[in-house]
Amino acid sequence: MPRSENFIAIIEQGVFSATQFFSGIIVARTTPKEQFGLYALATTIVLFLVGMQTSLILMPYTIYAIRLKGKDRACYNGSTLLHQIWLSASAGTLLLFIGIFLPRTLSPRGSSLIIPSLAGTVPFILLLNHVRRVLFADLRFMSALVVSILSGFFQIGGLMLLAYCHLLSATTAYWMIGSSCGVVSIVWLVCNKNDYSLNFGQATSALRLNWSQGKWIFGGSMISSISTYLYPWFLATFQGVAEAGTFAACQNVANLPNPFLLSVSNILRPKTALAFTNGGPVLLMRLVKRSTLKIALVMGLYLTLMLIGGEWLTFQIYGSKYVGTGQVVLVLAIGLFAFAVTAPYGYGLIAMERADINFRITITCSLPAILLGLFLIRTYGSIGAAYSLLTFNGAVLIACFILFAGIVRPKQTK
Repeated sequence: MPRSENFIAIIEQGVFSATQFFSGIIVARTTPKEQFGLYALATTIVLFLVGMQTSLILMPYTIYAIRLKGKDRACYNGSTLLHQIWLSASAGTLLLFIGIFLPRTLSPRGSSLIIPSLAGTVPFILLLNHVRRVLFADLRFMSALVVSILSGFFQIGGLMLLAYCHLLSATTAYWMIGSSCGVVSIVWLVCNKNDYSLNFGQATSALRLNWSQGKWIFGGSMISSISTYLYPWFLATFQGVAEAGTFAACQNVANLPNPFLLSVSNILRPKTALAFTNGGPVLLMRLVKRSTLKIALVMGLYLTLMLIGGEWLTFQIYGSKYVGTGQVVLVLAIGLFAFAVTAPYGYGLIAMERADINFRITITCSLPAILLGLFLIRTYGSIGAAYSLLTFNGAVLIACFILFAGIVRPKQTK
């Protein structure tokens, strides 16, 4: 892959991540802490569904689409789009049902208002993510950049207009985000309709193919997501919605390298698949080692910056409402370092069609992390959640490193 394309991929992810980051800042600075807490809780639901979408549809697409050409590729693209429509409709229906029938006594205060709004907006958010990730899997980085710029322009502009008119809340923010995603993604699909051939019979066959690999990715992703996204809900339940907002602000600062990490992931997914297909375990191991070293060097510099100025940065971005959070930001940053250097090993296992190992690692590490988080959050609040995430990510890193090396080395010898 030419370096210019890698650069465009990084820029695209930077644009997309900056859009989400500045959207959160607009909500945090112009609404009460409780509203930002509700916005953060809604974001965990969206990210959980994005993880489901990635594991069931987009990761299998990355693995199998590169092996198809011409009409076969168009049929597979169409099948993937039908799967996406089914997932979006199911998610929207379930969220609407939960929002209507969930007793308010069983949910954090205010969440019964934000969940129904997600029912109408989540399908469009997932559709935009589908468009971006398909473009990345096809190595069409410039098209993905255009899509992200347009959606970001509408999203940020719309949120600023709502804030100016004093209409911004967690609910209206997500209606604006969903509208922006829907307009851009639908226009793109109409303009590129020749890339898709819709056939319900083919969609069923493609679903079986995706499930053969996707079931393990799905299981691991869901367990990992539950382990991660339960913490804000624990905080909202035991410490209040405002505490969930504080934790979200700390996470957003600690996750500042996400544009870099997500762009690296978007590049690594197809590259690990190609490396194993073209060069076997030898080339795959070389790619994983080189990628891990580069990620570790960049994240080491980032950790130093968080150690020196994490609390100052939180204050500058989110204001005086979020003072005194430096330790939380630093612990979350260390956890992100562990998560980042795990990625090449995880994608390497998926490329070898051993996603079942990722699943077993995740399920083994998640239950202790959830129980630990439940105790620490009730006792210590946000810092307890941060240490729980660090424990989970550290355990996954160690297990992935050991098991990946144990599989690849015997294959290299053969």
